[in-house]
Order: sequence, then C-alpha cells, then structure tokens
Amino acid sequence: MLKYEAIWLGKRIHEISNAEIGQVLDLGSSSQFLRKIRQPYINKYIFSPLGGRGIDVIHTDIELDVTSGDFQKKVKKMSGFKTIFVFNLLEHVSDYKKAAKNISSIIPKGGYLFVSCPKNFPHHPDPIDNGFRPALDELANLFQDMKIVKKEVIDQKMKVMFTRKGILFGKKYSASCLVMKR
Repeated sequence: MLKYEAIWLGKRIHEISNAEIGQVLDLGSSSQFLRKIRQPYINKYIFSPLGGRGIDVIHTDIELDVTSGDFQKKVKKMSGFKTIFVFNLLEHVSDYKKAAKNISSIIPKGGYLFVSCPKNFPHHPDPIDNGFRPALDELANLFQDMKIVKKEVIDQKMKVMFTRKGILFGKKYSASCLVMKR
C-alpha cells in the first residue's frame, strides 16, 4: 500500500460514524508484520484510529481464500461485521472476478466496502501477482450492486522503492481507491 493511499483511506473512514462503520472485516491488509513494521503508515492512518474510536477489526491476515467455494460459509462464522476492507488484495488472487463476487455477496445491507488496488505499480508476487491494475470504473464494475460513495486515483512519487527485482528510483505509482455502500 502506498502511504498516500493509506492517508486517503483513513480520511474516508474518519468521515463515517462509528454506528455506520460497525465492526470491520479486514480481508486485504496482509499480515500484522506488514501493517505495523514494514508499512507502519497502514496502522498509523487506518487501524490505530479505528482502535481509538473503539471500532473492532477482524483481521484475516491472509488466512482466508476469497476465491474458494466455501468462502461465504467460513465468513459467516465471523458474523457481526458491517464494513469490509479489501486493500491491495485483488492483484494477489488467482481469479479477481470470483473474489469480488464472493466479497460482494457478504456485505450486509447498509454496509460499506473500502477497496484499493494498484493502478500503476510494478509486478510484485506475494505469492502471486495476476497483473490486475484497474482504473476506477473497472474496479467499481466488479461491485455493480453497490453505490460509489467516494473514488479517487492516488498518485505518489517514491524516491526509492525496494522490490524483489531490485531497487527502483524516482518512480511515480498510483492506486485506485473506492468507498462503496450497499
């Protein structure tokens, strides 16, 4: 996740009341190590403020396969959530359309979906990278049964970026970010 992406998402979350956000199911923020150590701005701008507001977050920490046929059954055991976070996940699954369909099917009436995906970003297998780099409309079309509340492409120029293929200097990257409501 880009730092400016985390800031944008954090601001959008802050604009919604506790009652409307409810309990959060986090499907796409990777592991606690990534959220707090490797990319600490994720915790700083998104999860720490939620904790300060007393909002409960269920982190799946990449242990839940969003493309599996039994996804809905497994998620029902985590009942009570009203909002779902899908941050930088859809480019790391074998079938992003099936993942989006499964995710969309569990969002309750009145619930929110916060979703982000790289738009311009290097290949980064974690463990796979399917190459999905959607524009805003393409990302929104995966969740056609929901209404767009906010959308924006977030740009960020990075002085240095470390990837598995080496070090990249002075590159501009972007992420497509949406807030949607059922």
